[in-house]
Amino acid sequence: MSSDILHRTAANLKEAVVNLLWRQWAAVGGAAPTVPAHALVDPEILVLTSVALREAEPRLQVVMEDWLRVGASLLSVQRFNNIRKGFPEDIAEAIPRIAFVAEHVAKDARWKKLTLGIDHSLGDQSRQEKPRTAAPSLLDPAALMLRLRSAFGVSVKSDLLATMLGLGDRSASLSELALATQYNKSAVGRALGDLAAARMIYRNQDFPTGHVSYSLSPVRWKDVLTLDSVNNLAPSRGWVEVLSYAAKFLRWAAERERSSTTDYVLGTTWRTLAEESWPVFVRTRIVNEYGPGPIAPDPNVLAEYHERLTWWIGENA
Repeated sequence: MSSDILHRTAANLKEAVVNLLWRQWAAVGGAAPTVPAHALVDPEILVLTSVALREAEPRLQVVMEDWLRVGASLLSVQRFNNIRKGFPEDIAEAIPRIAFVAEHVAKDARWKKLTLGIDHSLGDQSRQEKPRTAAPSLLDPAALMLRLRSAFGVSVKSDLLATMLGLGDRSASLSELALATQYNKSAVGRALGDLAAARMIYRNQDFPTGHVSYSLSPVRWKDVLTLDSVNNLAPSRGWVEVLSYAAKFLRWAAERERSSTTDYVLGTTWRTLAEESWPVFVRTRIVNEYGPGPIAPDPNVLAEYHERLTWWIGENA
């Protein structure tokens, strides 16, 4: 039955995402008993995805709150708010507690506006729990975004440098970098202009098309970051789109399992969900940019796409 296919697909994807989150928490210094992630960690996405999967793996929220005590100052509240809009709406109920820990335990006043509605007894309990994270890890290659924020401040420029270093020698357009960093285009454009003027990145213009892209030389950063090799730079994976979609899909799948529906309705709503986030499947190269055209509302076909996404997450952690 279609419900069995959906259950199996969601269970596999959930396992892959939870394993990824544990590895990312390990990379940034969280109390996670596993090997660190290889790819660049996006800290706001890490927090939001951990919140979104709090019912599936409650220990993620425990580790996250423990890390926030010492790492909240390295998070961007603006970017956190920008990214949360792409996650399931029900994470809103967990945001005030995160903000309370950041404001009252980590003493970061930037989070105050997000603490509305918090049960202060829960916050007091969080203060009393024994901390397990001594400090954020900044030197793990996957924690480069946090390292640059620690050095240059929490800003669009720090995040652009981390993202571009993760691209290696590849160039990216303003639109691509705005999508990756989740800042608005005008802010990203100004930051790229400043970085190019300071000769920290390159502005490339193609003739005769006029297409503009940006790149940097990882070799020039090797000594600054005290790396043995540029191969030690953590690659950028575009976790914003991938993990926000995974969170939405897993929430949708959980709701379908609690309700009774026909195979056709399940297949149709599943197809709609996938088509709304089709760029995720294109950018992870699960499908070709110019295909496959309309998807049949066939749970078997949809499950195959999502199993490929599950595999991609595991391979690119």
